Amino acid sequence: MYRRILSTNEMVSAKFNMYPNPATNIVNITNSENILVKQVTVYDSNNSKELNTQNFNNESQIQLNVENLASGTYILHIQTNDGLAVKKLVKK
Repeated sequence: MYRRILSTNEMVSAKFNMYPNPATNIVNITNSENILVKQVTVYDSNNSKELNTQNFNNESQIQLNVENLASGTYILHIQTNDGLAVKKLVKK
């Protein structure tokens, strides 16, 4: 039986919740383990182009402003002290 080993980044990603998703103006990013967020980078899912980066002061719960993004799908890279979390965001 094949068993897949999760990478550190996949384990960190699984600890984060993101809501509402799809989002219109603000998306809340939280985790139950007090993982501290340093930075969130938004990428276009079509061409992997970096769209913007927001820095945070080691916060475990953040609000990300996405009102300036066009409707579509984006990839968020959430940089933490424990590693990189990657989440998919749909903008209405």
